[in-house]
Amino acid sequence: MRGRRPFKIKKISLRRLSTTNLTSYNHHQTNSMSPHRRHRYRSRRNKSRRSSYSNYSDSRSPSQQRGRSTTRHNRTNYSDSRSPSQQGGCSTTRYNRNDDIEALSRAITALTEEVRTLKKSQTRNDLQAEWPSTPQTTPVPRSRQNTSLTPEPETGYRRRARVLLEDMDEDQYKLFHDEVVQILSGLDDSLQLDHTKKWVEIAPHVSKHIMKEIARVLTGRFQYKDIELKWVLQNLHRHRRESWMVSLDPDKTRFEKKRKGTNSRRKDKKERRQKGIEHMFNINDASLKEFQPSSLSWEEFKEDCETIFNEGGFHSDEVSETDEELTKKEIEDHVRPKNKIETDKHVLHVYDKPWRSRRGRKLLRLADRVGEKISHVKLSRHRWYDDKTWIDESKPPEGAPDWSISQSYGSDVQPQDEIDNIDNINDEPNELDEQV
Repeated sequence: MRGRRPFKIKKISLRRLSTTNLTSYNHHQTNSMSPHRRHRYRSRRNKSRRSSYSNYSDSRSPSQQRGRSTTRHNRTNYSDSRSPSQQGGCSTTRYNRNDDIEALSRAITALTEEVRTLKKSQTRNDLQAEWPSTPQTTPVPRSRQNTSLTPEPETGYRRRARVLLEDMDEDQYKLFHDEVVQILSGLDDSLQLDHTKKWVEIAPHVSKHIMKEIARVLTGRFQYKDIELKWVLQNLHRHRRESWMVSLDPDKTRFEKKRKGTNSRRKDKKERRQKGIEHMFNINDASLKEFQPSSLSWEEFKEDCETIFNEGGFHSDEVSETDEELTKKEIEDHVRPKNKIETDKHVLHVYDKPWRSRRGRKLLRLADRVGEKISHVKLSRHRWYDDKTWIDESKPPEGAPDWSISQSYGSDVQPQDEIDNIDNINDEPNELDEQV
């Protein structure tokens, strides 16, 4: 020991000495000790390790408690299961947080079930208060099932007010339609309806862009539903697409032009005759007495006349067809329009409806002449009548008066009683034409 500084061991309490502190001594420190002190140091270290093994014996598995060797790897696993206070060396009492978490979870579950039970009992009491005669076995209404556990606030839930708009009538829809068409015509080309595509293909673009732009312009001017605006745009696209598809076929184009011209002339005739019969009733024209059936009163006859003149099915069609003979006759009689070129051989044939009675036919034509007399716009083309040659295949409309339908409709012979009072009334102008 001479010439070498003796090693002094620091006194450490074995109860506070942990495995980490024991392993901090290196072998080179113990090599400098004397054999006697080295033996004492090792005996104390082994004793401290045995005490630490006994403290953590409860955390070992059953196989380890039966005597399986405790290697250093196993001791590391035991030390991981200790509480933070035990790892610091302050106490060796076992502490497990999982037990507290499970206890709190069980407590929360019990409270939740209790709250649900109280809610169910409260709902049952409310039902009994509203319907006293209802037994307790009545199921809870669907609107009250699956209610939230959060209590309703004292002020109640706010509900957004919804304004329910009534459907547009015919006049309102027409004004709305014209306004939408005018707005659409002033938008950019990118916001126009592409009639070359189907509605299904352009529907997303219409909903996202076109309808939003139109709604911005209509703000404060119209109150409408989105479905009404969509309906206007869809109908407009359908009409434009049909016209475009017809224009691709020359034969369909000619047929469509003829159909539109016929419908337009029939509409003008209907309005002209309505004005004529109204004027005749206003001045109490004497010729109306001759058309009045003996079985009807004056008011009943007037109501029947209103039904006939307002129904488009009673008015005959005026079809533009090629006829060289009648064209030559129009030129000779100087009734040919001046804007007609020489190669144009079209004239207007009036197709009679075979189911109309002679009384009804003559009344309609008389009102037509009177309406033309009192209107400012005169007919520019001559109408050619031939009730035996030009006949359509139409049928009487529903609700037609009995006296307006020919008694021979569906048979070959016409009764004589229908002709007696009407033969004296012809289609030529009479005294009424001079008055108007």
